[in-house]
Amino acid sequence: MLFKGPAGFQRIIYIIMNIVIGIVVSLCLMVAIMHVPITPDGLLKSVVLSFFIGYTVSDLIPAMKWGNALASALKVRNPLGAHVISSAVLAFFMGTFILFFCSYINIYDLAGMAGVFDFFVSAYGLVLLAAYISILVFVPLGGKVATAISGFDPAKGTDPAVEL
Repeated sequence: MLFKGPAGFQRIIYIIMNIVIGIVVSLCLMVAIMHVPITPDGLLKSVVLSFFIGYTVSDLIPAMKWGNALASALKVRNPLGAHVISSAVLAFFMGTFILFFCSYINIYDLAGMAGVFDFFVSAYGLVLLAAYISILVFVPLGGKVATAISGFDPAKGTDPAVEL
């Protein structure tokens, strides 16, 4: 029941999307910003933290719905064009919240809000790009997995991004 129907479809998309974003963003930050070695325990800690923050944000902020609404308001009829626009909106919210809260949790005790803000600003562009590419590529693939598991096909039913 937990993963069936429109709500299950949405849950599965959020899980897949946040695992992928967690992995991609963590790797990008470790290599390009922090210049630290990639270790299994460091990557796992980063991905788990990112996942829980991202899943919470996904559930509380209807960014996918807002992205679809923006594409509709811009009168984008091409499904690929609509996906590009909705992915940008979703990446903005996901990247911003994940980066801010992960920065806060990891840096505040060491460097205060000034350190959190400095790290956030230095990593923001890379995180937005990594989140955008992750969402652009993996949400459609996740949709296929979610359809298979949930039994819900958004092409034949209501929009799963609509609040249920």
